[in-house]
Amino acid sequence: MKKRSRSRILTALFIAFAVKASAAPTGVTVNGTALDDAVSSGGTGWTYNAPTLTLSGAEPLTLSGANTAGKVLVVVSAGATSAVTLSDLTLQTTGGGQCAFALEQNADVSLFLAGANTLASGQNRAGLEVPAGASLSITNAPSDAAGTLTVTGGAFGAGVGGGKEGAGGTVTINGGTITATGGMYGAGIGGGYYCVDGGAVIINGGTVTATGGMYGAGIGGGRYGNGNVVTITSGTVSAQGKNGSADIGPGSSGMYSVSNAFTGGSICLANDSISPAPSNGTARVWCVTVTNLTPNAAIVVTALDPYGVSDLFADENGKLYLWLPDGDYTFTAGSTGYTATVDGAATTAVANGLVAPLFATDGTALVFDGTTLAIKIVNAKSGMWYVLYGVNTLGGTWELLRSICATTNGDLAFTDIDATAPYRFFKVRASITQPLP
Repeated sequence: MKKRSRSRILTALFIAFAVKASAAPTGVTVNGTALDDAVSSGGTGWTYNAPTLTLSGAEPLTLSGANTAGKVLVVVSAGATSAVTLSDLTLQTTGGGQCAFALEQNADVSLFLAGANTLASGQNRAGLEVPAGASLSITNAPSDAAGTLTVTGGAFGAGVGGGKEGAGGTVTINGGTITATGGMYGAGIGGGYYCVDGGAVIINGGTVTATGGMYGAGIGGGRYGNGNVVTITSGTVSAQGKNGSADIGPGSSGMYSVSNAFTGGSICLANDSISPAPSNGTARVWCVTVTNLTPNAAIVVTALDPYGVSDLFADENGKLYLWLPDGDYTFTAGSTGYTATVDGAATTAVANGLVAPLFATDGTALVFDGTTLAIKIVNAKSGMWYVLYGVNTLGGTWELLRSICATTNGDLAFTDIDATAPYRFFKVRASITQPLP
């Protein structure tokens, strides 16, 4: 009896050891729960059965950690609406046909970026797959304005969008830093090899670098693939097609794009190619290059209404790329004044050296003559607008009374100002552009 008991104990110990040895942590967590590819697991809105992590509900989920052995492949169920935060997540596949992160038909995902995140897929699949009918929006997490995502498609797949012969769905980028590279023949963002179209790509902010694989567009279609609708309202966008593909538009040997609407942002094209011609929705627009800015710095642009100019950053060479219709422009970028004339071709803005001072001048002089007033501006700058405002009661709404553009450096005067009611208080401000009444 003693021998049998000892035998049973040894057997139990061996079984326990064997179970422990078979445990295989993936290195990835979902809302803090570690995934083990030897054990099925799940929670509200998700299940894991190695290697597939299925997201199916609206419960906010946070994915963290790293697995480069193809043990965690994210799939968002057809028709599901999900809010997912990627927090320092790295997922990489090891075989053809594997996708690191895929949306199924009609899935709708809001993706938030915290820390540095990387997705890389295998042959025929997009790095972050968004098929026709599915929708993806990307922005930085509220807690991390510097959140990043680097996505690489497998051969024949887009970086973000469709896989081989797959059209892209709707991809909207509102923030974050996104670097998307297509696999051989795929677009950076858009469609895969031989796609019907690249889907709809909307960029409202953030910093986006989209590079096509061999013969793929930066944003649009893969090789033999068509582009579709690209809308850029703000943000910084760098797009590069390869081997004859459009930077924005169809891939090599693709036939068309539906439209490209630019209403803001800074868009750099490596090959100067957009198909069809870009517009602001109503008129053809051309690239205006703004130089001499601080490299990689956030740049505030003023006086370009109604064009979107938020969330702009200079590139590594200290340049912005604005897209404007024909016309004459005077604006500021990084507190420096620029002028540009667009006349049916791309152009470079000229820095005029004007910077609106915080105060109007080095000094002012007030001269009263009965009920009239003269205001003398000392050391006015040539080319600067000086604007007179008046109000009856401090705290009220200032009303623009006059504006004068200085034609030479030196003194400038507002004369014969009615100093009787209703105007009892006056101020002068400097502006690079003439203010609207």
